[in-house]
Amino acid sequence: MNRSEIRERIIDGSGIDTDIVEKTDVAVIGSGPGGAAAADLLSEAGLDVVLCEEGGYFDQDDFNQNFLDAVYKLYRNNSTTGVLGHPPILIPEGQCVGGTSVINSGTCFRTPDYVLQSWRLTAGVQEIDPKSMAPFFDEVEKRSSVSELSRDIWGPNALAVERGALELGLSFKPMMHNAKNCRGCGTCTFGCVDNAKQTPDVVYIPGVLKRGGRVYSRAKVRRIMTHCGRASGFEGMFCNRRGEETGKRFRVEARIVVLAAGALNTPVLLKVSKLGLASGQVGRNLSIHPAARVMAQFEEDIQGWSGVPQGTYIDDFSKDGILLEGIFVPPSVSAVGMPYNGQKLKDAFVHHFKNISMYGVMISDTSRGMVLNRRGRHLGLYQMNKIDCVRMLRGIQILCEIYKAAGATKIFPGVGQVKEIPLNRIGELGNRKAKSGDFKLMAFHPLGTCRMGADPASSVTDSWGESHEIPGLFITDGSTAPSPVGVNPQITILALAHRAAKHILAEKIRYW
Repeated sequence: MNRSEIRERIIDGSGIDTDIVEKTDVAVIGSGPGGAAAADLLSEAGLDVVLCEEGGYFDQDDFNQNFLDAVYKLYRNNSTTGVLGHPPILIPEGQCVGGTSVINSGTCFRTPDYVLQSWRLTAGVQEIDPKSMAPFFDEVEKRSSVSELSRDIWGPNALAVERGALELGLSFKPMMHNAKNCRGCGTCTFGCVDNAKQTPDVVYIPGVLKRGGRVYSRAKVRRIMTHCGRASGFEGMFCNRRGEETGKRFRVEARIVVLAAGALNTPVLLKVSKLGLASGQVGRNLSIHPAARVMAQFEEDIQGWSGVPQGTYIDDFSKDGILLEGIFVPPSVSAVGMPYNGQKLKDAFVHHFKNISMYGVMISDTSRGMVLNRRGRHLGLYQMNKIDCVRMLRGIQILCEIYKAAGATKIFPGVGQVKEIPLNRIGELGNRKAKSGDFKLMAFHPLGTCRMGADPASSVTDSWGESHEIPGLFITDGSTAPSPVGVNPQITILALAHRAAKHILAEKIRYW
């Protein structure tokens, strides 16, 4: 199915001028990895599927490598979504067919074995060990064309960091990405202009459409419905291209409901619907993988915009909850992280942007936040604890040492009032008292707000994502993760969605 056929078959809610009622086997909320994968697999097995996505549909023809244009088209709340705390932390969310995967960097890690084992041991999740999960990882990676990035598209930013890492005896590894024929244009987070990134809208949604499933874009679900204590569908409102409700309603009646609105939105929808709340865990246990970046200036041209921005990583400290990952963002974004303004910003940063390198620190957080319902919108609260502050500071110090070893002339650590750290004083960072307010943070992977587990008193779903309280209601997004995964969770979410779909098919007789 080509792009024009997909565009024709996706039903744009902004153009609907009447109320709609659908009757189907499976009703899916959200078209990101968890929703799209479940929809495709259940459709493939012969079930009728209707999927509703709050955002619009965009493809290669709509992407233009312009950051601001992408923010307005593809990002929820124009990229102002986040959690409140000290400091507040932005969490970019996609709001489009394909979900956040459309605006992520394409990074694909399997869930670490020790994380899977901890879910089994601490949460009582069944059949979650590495051996049981391997077939799901294999299938996801095959469908999504996951492969190792070739060195020729790492870009000079990564090569500069590699030089320092190897000088210090650290590992330096290429990422696995869900891409075909990637040429390293460097704008993965603005929508892939080459259609190289194999996101759910490219991999899974076409199969649903081809088999007669209906996919509605700009369709905001307002409430999940039940009948006789079982999930029976959902209802909501269509939206215009500005995201405003048009007044036209839709109602989808189904035997099974798959909820995959994301770890920030899924708990709000459950709260609005007053479903699955008995454990008191809906909206709690929020983890976000806080992240920071270090910037450095070199004498030679780096031209960091060339190549895949997140194509490499350093995992020597992953067991300590610290993962170093490639990153490069345009000056319109990265300038915010500089400690200067005015003419000093121009002199220290803009005039030397071609000489600037960046790399990121991401931590597997021990801190936990919560998601509150504020009139149908999520409000996240999150405060980094001392353990995570120490981890973040250590990760930043390691990156500073790597840049020093790589030959950087200036290093900007982004810690407190330290505008630029002298190369001979990097060791002093470790003597600081780490405080959350010292860091300029972002986060990218909200997880855990409807966690799975064996005990209904401490978890929201069972081991396969089905609500402990509402039969036929499955959750297949990152909210079911019992803990942070410590790596980018795209493959984890896809694998859990495949696993949930297989379980639904095996237990189908229960829902008919």
